[in-house]
Amino acid sequence: MTATRVDELSVELVLDAHAQIAEGPVWDDASGTLVWVDIMGHAVHRLNPATGADRAIDVGQPVGAAVLRQGGTGLVLALRDGFGMLDEASGQVQLIAEVEADVPSNRMNDGKCDAAGRFWAGTMAFAVVPGAG
Repeated sequence: MTATRVDELSVELVLDAHAQIAEGPVWDDASGTLVWVDIMGHAVHRLNPATGADRAIDVGQPVGAAVLRQGGTGLVLALRDGFGMLDEASGQVQLIAEVEADVPSNRMNDGKCDAAGRFWAGTMAFAVVPGAG
């Protein structure tokens, strides 16, 4: 196997977001934007790299992941309280399924959709506690 050598790597800062914990990037091909979350900043972002515009929506609680809705507008979120839907136009969040309501020390963490379109997300403790999620 032959390794490819990179002599020079160029890095460019696209957005100086000052996020607390930025994760979960999802490319939206239809709009040419990047959706990502700031978990502890309670925000869902949509960045347009062509213009540099970044819209942040405060969802009122830690948000571990956001995924695009198939055949609909808005996003589905993995929130501290469970799964929710975000109407990006109004900024309103509707909780659709509670997760671990009996464990207030946990929150939803990272998640993605599988090939069948199912949204999978895990939980974890706010403090690092092995096996808590």
